[in-house]
Amino acid sequence: MRLLLAPDSFKGTLTAAEAAECMAAGLRPAMPQPEIVCLPLADGGEGTLDVVLGGCGGQLQRCAARGLGGEWGHAGWGRVVLDGRDTALIEVAQVVGWAGGSRVPPWQRTTLGVGDLIAAALEAGVEQICLALGGTATTDGGLGMLAALGARFFAVDGSLLPPFVTLDQPVAQLDLSGPLEKLHRMPLLMLTDVSNPLLGPEGAAWVFGPQKGLSEPECRRADAWLQALAQAGGHLAEAQRAGAGAAGGLGFAGLLLGGTIQPGAQTILRWLDFEQRLNTFDWVVTGEGRTDSTSRHGKLPFVVAATARRANKPVALVSGQVEAGLNLADTFSTVIACQSGPAMPDRLTACLRLRDAASRLHL
Repeated sequence: MRLLLAPDSFKGTLTAAEAAECMAAGLRPAMPQPEIVCLPLADGGEGTLDVVLGGCGGQLQRCAARGLGGEWGHAGWGRVVLDGRDTALIEVAQVVGWAGGSRVPPWQRTTLGVGDLIAAALEAGVEQICLALGGTATTDGGLGMLAALGARFFAVDGSLLPPFVTLDQPVAQLDLSGPLEKLHRMPLLMLTDVSNPLLGPEGAAWVFGPQKGLSEPECRRADAWLQALAQAGGHLAEAQRAGAGAAGGLGFAGLLLGGTIQPGAQTILRWLDFEQRLNTFDWVVTGEGRTDSTSRHGKLPFVVAATARRANKPVALVSGQVEAGLNLADTFSTVIACQSGPAMPDRLTACLRLRDAASRLHL
């Protein structure tokens, strides 16, 4: 039997490649001479850079970039040919992810580093820029990213605002001439697995703010601040577009620069020729850290299952945890959870539980 192991990362514990290897370690002794191929996947969140460079080739580039608090450090971006174009693939979590989130208060977190990476890619002479928007700890509407590219923001009194959210000084006017000039006709793609707008009850502040440490009153103030940002340049239409609320509003900032939003999982599967690879396999095994009611809306295992179903290939799901009462029989041929409790505490425990769960699969 030929098996294709194609999981997403198990957020906070295992990369997609580590998850695939743990699955393989559990399946090999449980089956008679299985032929196993590991294909780590991503949906535009953490791990996207490694997955795409590993599957499509390309090179990792290093450059100076600012972190969540505006401090200078170094980060990487990928240079890879995608859709026939020399592309800079930027995983925004590399500079605004959760790794440093706990050290910087929510309102001091900035996306300046994303703009630094874009500037470095432009300097390198790429033909296209692609932002993988998942896994951010920010809610600044992309203000920092735009500022790093030359945008300017002004308060009601006309004073120049810093590239950080200032709740008591909302943006009243913005000048995007700097970044628009730098990105002149440069294709800008944005990969995301969410369709939330920037504003309102389904927007960046109310839906994702609590995950990033914002209290209910702060979410209310954040939504009002983001609305002022959108109104400042007459961009309320862009603010309501699907995906504008991705990555704390980075999706909105990218739209202001003429960018397009694409579904992360579907795009990455296409880049990796996933559908063509399926033909020689008997089963596909996918997985993620937690499966809940939101997973149906663009999360990688469900996109994998839909793609495999078109090729008449059965799909097994190995999840770190499955929400109680969730019916997955219409999507997966078999489902197994590593545990029923909270998130797995460390890499070793996660690997052992994932390996054990995979060994109990009936394929």
